[in-house]
Amino acid sequence: MSESEPARQASAPRAPAMDMHVHTKYSDASIAVAQLVELSQSRRLGICVCDHNEIRGAIELYERNEIVTLPGIEIGSAERLEFLCYFNDPGSLEEYFVREVEPYKVNRYYAKLSKSFTELIPAAKQYGAIVALPHPFAPGWKNFNFNRKRKEKLLEPSFLEHLDLIEVINSHIPDNRNFKAFLLSEILDKSVCAGSDAHRLSEVGSAYLSFGAMLTAAQIFDLLKKRIKVGSDQRFNFHRTVGTSRSVIMSHIKLYLSKRDQERWMLRYDEDVAYDPTTMPDRRCGIDRRRRERQEADRRRKDPPS
Repeated sequence: MSESEPARQASAPRAPAMDMHVHTKYSDASIAVAQLVELSQSRRLGICVCDHNEIRGAIELYERNEIVTLPGIEIGSAERLEFLCYFNDPGSLEEYFVREVEPYKVNRYYAKLSKSFTELIPAAKQYGAIVALPHPFAPGWKNFNFNRKRKEKLLEPSFLEHLDLIEVINSHIPDNRNFKAFLLSEILDKSVCAGSDAHRLSEVGSAYLSFGAMLTAAQIFDLLKKRIKVGSDQRFNFHRTVGTSRSVIMSHIKLYLSKRDQERWMLRYDEDVAYDPTTMPDRRCGIDRRRRERQEADRRRKDPPS
């Protein structure tokens, strides 16, 4: 007999705050999912994994069912503009990834797809995603002012209706640029979110959303489009950002040059091949496995053991 919805909600993990932007070893960070679980439980902090054009870390964290998390992804478009997408369930994220993201991955780049954000984001909304614009005033091409034509496409009313949140605190962005992001959220009349953009474990939780109550992941998802407080336990730290930038740059260079890393990066999400877990996390925990589990559960219900 399946557990009732009220009982399931009562037993779900709860947290008073959530870091909405964390990366793992599945893309360009040095953080393992097990480390996130340990840190979350010690600090009572919810964590959203949003790897670059990759979902295995987010799915693994969700399937552990030990902490408060939302399945997420950081989409990097052909225009090199990035978006955070949060989903209410892993199945929706998996379907979106396999259909709309994976076929457009680029062999040597973590943060770039060969598909425009004007197609990627409306497609994410069809799967029930909540979409955020992260670090809108970051240096270089991540700054939404970087390219005039790209900015015009972003600010088209027909596209803006798909955008729900603006990331107004990012722990790798100076305070004055984060304040400009907050002003942008006011101008566009969008709700806000906050995240550390952590690539190293010591950075996780340096920026977060605060709820003022112990909430489940489902309750947080329902709140995201409303006005929420943002907070930070550390001010912008230049040395921390430089250290992270060095490690991220090395990770990207390694992917660009190493054919072995490129093969791992391009391995299909549901491909059933032998994989060495000592060198790279197993990427086979996808749709096919979840479907087989459902079929097996249905078979057991229909043919109970005698």
